[in-house]
Amino acid sequence: MEIAQKYSKVLEYKGISLKVPEPEAFVLHKVLVYPLRGDSPKKQKDLFTVTNLFEVIVGNQESLNRMKEMFMDFPKKWRHMILETTKKDLPQIEKVLI
Repeated sequence: MEIAQKYSKVLEYKGISLKVPEPEAFVLHKVLVYPLRGDSPKKQKDLFTVTNLFEVIVGNQESLNRMKEMFMDFPKKWRHMILETTKKDLPQIEKVLI
């Protein structure tokens, strides 16, 4: 939840202010936590979500830069865990981060 709080923005929806994580932060958060889910259906759903949201991000250089900026701001342990996961399961994201 630390990621969602630190990297969020306020959006207006039907007259209500909503604080939501930036898409790039959401992807990095999911990459960080989904390996911890074991072999549950939620793990597959997280992987699906990451893959689909990254397809949107990859089309925007500003978003790619933002993702890398966030990643570099993460603690070293988190960066290591993310790189291990992306190397194994999401090489298209690993290429952006290294």
